[in-house]
Amino acid sequence: MKKEYVQDIAERLIEQIKSNTAPWQKPWQGGKTSEVLPINLNTGKPYRGMNLVNLMSVAEAKGFSDNRWITYKGAEKLGAQVRKGEKSTSVHYWKFTEEVALKDEDGNPVLDKEGKQVTVHVKLDKPRVFFANVFNAEQIDGLPPKEQTIRPLEEWERHKRAEEILEASGVKLRHKAGDAAFYRPSTDEITLPLKEQFPTADNYYATALHELGHATGHPTRLNRDLSGGFGSENYAKEELRAEMASLFIGQELQIGHDPGQHIAYLKSWVKVLEDDPKEIFRAARDADLISSYLLDLSQEQKIDNTQTTDQDTEEIKQIFLMRQQNQELDQSVKALNKIGKKSGFSLALQPSEESLKVCFVKNSGMIEPHVHVHKDGGIGLVGGISSSMVMLSRSEAILAVTSAINPFRDAITITDDAKKFIEKVQNMEEKLQDNSFSTNFTYLKNQLNQQFSESSISALIELKKIGDQESLRVSYVGKNNELHHYSSSLNEKGFLSIAYNGVNVPSSNTGAVDKHLADITQASLAYNDLSMIADHEVMSRVKAYKANALGDSPQTTWEHLKKVAQENGLFARISDNILPQNLSDEEREQQPKFIINYADQEQINMDVNTLVFANGKAVTLQKNEEYEAIQVTSDPMTQAKNLLTLVDSELRMNIKSTHTEKTYIDVGFGDKEEAKQLGARWDSKVKAWYVPAGMDMKPFEKWKVINPEEQQKDQTNTISKRNFINVPIEEKDEAKQLGAKWDRVQKSWYIPAGIDSKPFEKWMEQEVQQSPIPHQIDLDNVVPGMKDHLKDIEQQEEIIEQTEKTYLAIPFSEKEEAKQLGAKFDADAKSWYVPINVNIEPFEKWLPHNQNHVDLPDTSKSIRPEDEFKAALMQAGLMVQGDPIMDGKMHRVPVEGDRKGQISGAYKGFVDGRPAGYIRNFKTGLEEKWKSNSVSFNVVDTARMRAEAAQNRANNEKRLELLYERTAEQAQMVYEVAEVAEQHPYLEKKGINSNQVIKIVPDPEVLPRGCEIKIAKTWQEAKQWRDENKQKGINETILTKGDLLVPGYNADGKLMMLQTINGNGFKGYIKDAKKSGSFAIFGEIQNGKPFLIAEGVATAVTLYEQTKQPVIAAFDSGNLLNVARELREKYQESRIYFASDNDHTVEAKNREMGKNGILNPGVEYALQAANEIQGFVLTPKFAKDDPGTDWNDLFKNQGKEEFHEQMRSELSKAKALEQSAKVIESKLAHQNEITKRIEDQKVFERKLEQRESFKLKR
Repeated sequence: MKKEYVQDIAERLIEQIKSNTAPWQKPWQGGKTSEVLPINLNTGKPYRGMNLVNLMSVAEAKGFSDNRWITYKGAEKLGAQVRKGEKSTSVHYWKFTEEVALKDEDGNPVLDKEGKQVTVHVKLDKPRVFFANVFNAEQIDGLPPKEQTIRPLEEWERHKRAEEILEASGVKLRHKAGDAAFYRPSTDEITLPLKEQFPTADNYYATALHELGHATGHPTRLNRDLSGGFGSENYAKEELRAEMASLFIGQELQIGHDPGQHIAYLKSWVKVLEDDPKEIFRAARDADLISSYLLDLSQEQKIDNTQTTDQDTEEIKQIFLMRQQNQELDQSVKALNKIGKKSGFSLALQPSEESLKVCFVKNSGMIEPHVHVHKDGGIGLVGGISSSMVMLSRSEAILAVTSAINPFRDAITITDDAKKFIEKVQNMEEKLQDNSFSTNFTYLKNQLNQQFSESSISALIELKKIGDQESLRVSYVGKNNELHHYSSSLNEKGFLSIAYNGVNVPSSNTGAVDKHLADITQASLAYNDLSMIADHEVMSRVKAYKANALGDSPQTTWEHLKKVAQENGLFARISDNILPQNLSDEEREQQPKFIINYADQEQINMDVNTLVFANGKAVTLQKNEEYEAIQVTSDPMTQAKNLLTLVDSELRMNIKSTHTEKTYIDVGFGDKEEAKQLGARWDSKVKAWYVPAGMDMKPFEKWKVINPEEQQKDQTNTISKRNFINVPIEEKDEAKQLGAKWDRVQKSWYIPAGIDSKPFEKWMEQEVQQSPIPHQIDLDNVVPGMKDHLKDIEQQEEIIEQTEKTYLAIPFSEKEEAKQLGAKFDADAKSWYVPINVNIEPFEKWLPHNQNHVDLPDTSKSIRPEDEFKAALMQAGLMVQGDPIMDGKMHRVPVEGDRKGQISGAYKGFVDGRPAGYIRNFKTGLEEKWKSNSVSFNVVDTARMRAEAAQNRANNEKRLELLYERTAEQAQMVYEVAEVAEQHPYLEKKGINSNQVIKIVPDPEVLPRGCEIKIAKTWQEAKQWRDENKQKGINETILTKGDLLVPGYNADGKLMMLQTINGNGFKGYIKDAKKSGSFAIFGEIQNGKPFLIAEGVATAVTLYEQTKQPVIAAFDSGNLLNVARELREKYQESRIYFASDNDHTVEAKNREMGKNGILNPGVEYALQAANEIQGFVLTPKFAKDDPGTDWNDLFKNQGKEEFHEQMRSELSKAKALEQSAKVIESKLAHQNEITKRIEDQKVFERKLEQRESFKLKR
């Protein structure tokens, strides 16, 4: 595609985005036809994708109001003429396929039955693009006037189509009071405010369909990348697609378009298009796909689920409005539609005064019985023409209808879209003279018919679409209308697969179809017979699986989920998971062992089941959907949440609630126990009590219903009305004595309510001052030298406001009072604090700066804590220059005997309260805690100092967190533009190959805008820059072009830091990055599969190349434990091996010198990490005179055979160690059980003696 064409469109749209005039940024109201979408005047069809966006953009830029466009020649054919001097607009078309003549193997033309050449469409290896020039109708003379071609839709028509789309999508809708509207991919669920909160119903549907646009990105639909939180580039890209699609859908349905919060994305959109102009083309393509996908759903829903051919428009309107106005009626219709669709029936609806008549239709014919659904959701069943109506509850009616329509079920039901797919594939087969699909499909149908006659198991064949891939999905329905958890897929090539528990096992010939259906039949029959299996038989198999180290097992999972089900009015049943016979032992081992099925209070089976694995992990699924490994979890809270989310929609069918969401109530502190006993719960996020959904509100009438968000606003308003005063720092004690208080957020003194303001007049600039408004600093007009300083000041203010805890100076005698007001104790900081979002006003007397400082004892003759601590450090062998830094952080320093560059000592010092610290000498092994023997402080000042120190630590932690985030963004910019290191002296020296992880520091010219990392072209230039920065006190990262670049990620996969390695092997790290817990990764880690952790990058690459297993590089031995902790938490089922360095030469020297403590750092740090996370250590062996230390040295110096021989030996030792540990663990468990029984017996005997003694006394 022409670069000028792309750049021109991108630049125009960037300017329009900045001025809020881009096509998708302009709002328009629902209920009006707005013919702004460009159409081709020759064909009458609308333009699509990027052409549509481009022409709308041009129309906006040039002020065109006519939406018709045509080529020069096209206008001439209509007798019109483009005016002289008018400029055309380019549009483009892609050609992906080409029609070619079909030839046989000998190269001769293939002819059809009539002797005509057979042609086929062949996919081009490289799509071609063509351009055309068009003119707007307003640039042309002689065209007929524009006519009104779109009929305005009535409100009910607009909303009916929107409802059809929402229902057909299969995405769950959840309504909640508030202003949050979002789509959650993890649960495939949309959350919306309540309908009545929207200004109009059109606004509601526009918002719902915007979120549904996001939902099309789910892997089972159009499969887009939905990762990235608010503010990320991915989030902005996705929002751009959804906004554009909302415009297209709003035009089609006439529900209007509200750009919503697009202002929040302006900068992101501009940056995305400036960095990559082609992104707008991809976004427009995706938006077109989204709108087409959703608008097609409306048509599918109309064809599949509702027969309306004999009903006039007025009747359709009456039915829709009746369902809209009566939610219980609508739920009953949806329930009937659900059971009908499984058996291939559609519903014919006919309105009457107080009810809807519902008939089941198949092949254009109605069957008996029919039902009447009343406004309250009740269902009346009519068995035949002469039968009387029997009123049933919804659950009873579902059972009765299921039994009634069973005799009319067909063995196979094929939906309309599936029929179109079959016809399309068979037409293509006829052209290609191939019958792979037809043969397998015919055979499959025969087997399905036989299965139905023998087992009463019918099949529902639907079209399965994932992105642009289509296939047939065959679901199996039992005689009680239950949808089984097994399904089959048949693609256009005739390849058949069975999907069991989310895993597809392919079979590709007709012989396999027989076996395939035998497996399906066996699984389906087993599914039907689950209720016949005695509970004790299954439970004996459940209990046979032992709990793992975390206490998880199938039994604990079953007991937990059974309890959750019971608490929510559900029945649960566990049974064996029946697997197909053709699985290998390895495949069978990986499959779930048990299935938990659920039923509601009327014992109606739900389309929800939980798969339970041998290790106690579980995944809950709806219908027969597939799952991803990430969904499998052992966390009880997540298991319960997933279960309740999936059954929620079915629970709503059986439970009528007076309210559907939390109802917040104003409960005073003294009433909290009473409210708690009645069933109220505490919402820690909004700091308020609430009545759970579905609970009767009557017992809670004494408490006022509140909106917590409004309450918080009221508190904010109270703060904004404070009477602030301008007190110089030298006069603060005077103001404090008069009663002034300090507002930490506004950073200003103020006069509390009820205190006379006269004594404060000298500090008042005007009679009443409002909350001070910070001045906005224009950084563009500041001298360069001050910019960084001002940025730092603004960032400091931001950090203080973001800190989640406000620490307090609370004496021990007042702790209960503070506790009742809501204060919490921080055990690490040894100080009380006010949590975030809690009003600070009741706690102001305990704020550190509001304390009346008691004079301290005369300390002029006392030793300073810094001097006392330094003496202790020197005595321990640590060499500290100047005063030790006592800020509560760990500091590394040299010790006696260290070579240049070595830092074998560490210390940490505190000055809050009684000065204390921690000292460690890694050379001698000394490790001790230190406390000051000098001045003791009074109680008040101790509390104040602890609070101040805790606040400083909290602020420092937040500051560090923001600094790490900023550095991570800079690192990402550099790494993204860097190229893979194909050759480098260090790679050659270490004998390792090029890989996709290690890159080269790029040329400074390619760095993206906004990147603050500097790159020198030579090491001499880098050194000069660093020296200059040191003299000027400038802190910035400087890299050298051509050095290796190794990325360091955290456990969530986010790039946090970069390591650099020059040609001599010298390693460095970018400044202000989080190295602790960061690592480089070679290969892909999967939970349950082993991986290795090594120290250095070269060792890790060698291990990866030789073992073909994923390997982690922790960068150094001191980081092994931090990395191991992070990874163990994420990959709990994996074996972790530490490929340690063997510092045998260092150990030999340490022993010669008689040193204690850490002798062989490589091995000992690896052992420490392995012990903590239950891992295994693999250590290479070297001769005394061999300088090698790691697995890379072993491979490079002693060869591949020795490497693998030692690796096998170490793995055998690890395996033996594991088996030995299991035996010991088993013995200990047995011994503990015996000890417990003995103790229990002793307790019982003591109680018996006491009872006998009591009897004697009586």
